[in-house]
Amino acid sequence: MNIKFEKNCLMGKGDIVIQYNCAKEAAQKALYNSIGSQISISVLDEDHRFKRISICDIQYIENIDGHCFLYTATDSYRSPFTFKQLHKKLKDVNFIQINNITLVNEENIDSVKILPECKRLVTIKSGERLLVSRSFKDSVKHLISK
Repeated sequence: MNIKFEKNCLMGKGDIVIQYNCAKEAAQKALYNSIGSQISISVLDEDHRFKRISICDIQYIENIDGHCFLYTATDSYRSPFTFKQLHKKLKDVNFIQINNITLVNEENIDSVKILPECKRLVTIKSGERLLVSRSFKDSVKHLISK
């Protein structure tokens, strides 16, 4: 494996682009998990104290009555960020939007089931099932073909 650095002044301040060969997808996932475990986000715990959690631990994010909740395998947290802010922060790190109120960590998707009326049902590793709306069905299309 070769590592190559290229300067690109057109990229944003915090952007890093990693290109990989399609045949090395397992290596890409391992690298994502390694880097992702170093990236954390601020949340509020049940006692309303700020805490930082790794983005790799987040299974999905839900916008309920204008408040965002982040769900891990064992806990749920309230986010001080809006849904739009979280979507912008996480869309480039394997989080996909599956309906108007839900973002899912693609790495935690266990299966995708095709339902009538062009809908999809995503099952994440914890067993939780989330509905993909018709307007977001293309966001999971690449997972069905795997």
